[in-house]
Amino acid sequence: TIEKDENVIEIAKNNEYSAELFTCKNIKSIIGEAYEEIEKFDDECFDYIIHDPPTLSRAGELYGEKFYKNLYRVLKSGGKLFHYVSKPGSKYRNKSVEKGIINRLRNVGFEVKFYEKVSGVVCAKEKKI
Repeated sequence: TIEKDENVIEIAKNNEYSAELFTCKNIKSIIGEAYEEIEKFDDECFDYIIHDPPTLSRAGELYGEKFYKNLYRVLKSGGKLFHYVSKPGSKYRNKSVEKGIINRLRNVGFEVKFYEKVSGVVCAKEKKI
């Protein structure tokens, strides 16, 4: 897990739903910027990725094609990505944040499906034959 704000880590330590992040030996916590830290990972090293970024206006680099290419690179063949999509103000400004996200994810090679009920995009990286 990657988090840039140490305060968020401290809060998570007190949340029963986050307890496994700090007790499971298979989960490593990294303090840093996700768009920088992802560059350090080997290709195809994750089976699953959960991407829960701040809003687009607060962290645009986490919604960019360069970052998505790196998500694709580190995800194993046949792996899955869940990308949470917050949509503040979209109802009032007639903007569709998810359309841009879906297009960029497809551009880098993901198979993509948006799920309105969970406000997220599920992506798959095809298995190599």
